[in-house]
Amino acid sequence: MLAGALAFIAAYPPFDLAAAAWFATAPLALALLTPGLSTRAALLLGLTFGWTASLGIVGPWMTMAAIDYFERSAPFAFAFTLLMTAINVAIYYALTFACIAPLSRLGPAARVAGFATIWPAGEVVRSLTAYG
Repeated sequence: MLAGALAFIAAYPPFDLAAAAWFATAPLALALLTPGLSTRAALLLGLTFGWTASLGIVGPWMTMAAIDYFERSAPFAFAFTLLMTAINVAIYYALTFACIAPLSRLGPAARVAGFATIWPAGEVVRSLTAYG
């Protein structure tokens, strides 16, 4: 899971390794499409991935923005960043991964097709919210 989050982070600035995005989903797909995966385990995977990836992508500038623009202390700004990334990103990944979990009971082709459909659908839902 950490490998997927790190590859996802590498696809964004300042690293700009766009090709890493293609590899970010591989460890996630392996974990999420393992036969017998529980919904609870998928929720935890989603929270872990979403929180780690969002902290790596927006965490540094969000913390600095809270310090500079809202004149908050560094501990407050970091706590704010932890909370906001958890609420605004990690929860959506947790729910998306929970929707993927039942696919683990299907055949391999259905699991892959479902994963390739549900993940982008979750991203669309996330983008349609007030924070998307």
